[in-house]
Amino acid sequence: MANSKRQLFLKRRLRVRNKLRKM
Repeated sequence: MANSKRQLFLKRRLRVRNKLRKM
């Protein structure tokens, strides 16, 4: 369970980085 939670956190971080780059 901890692994899946960590993966979701990483995915969210990547999305935020992409949004910042687009802006």
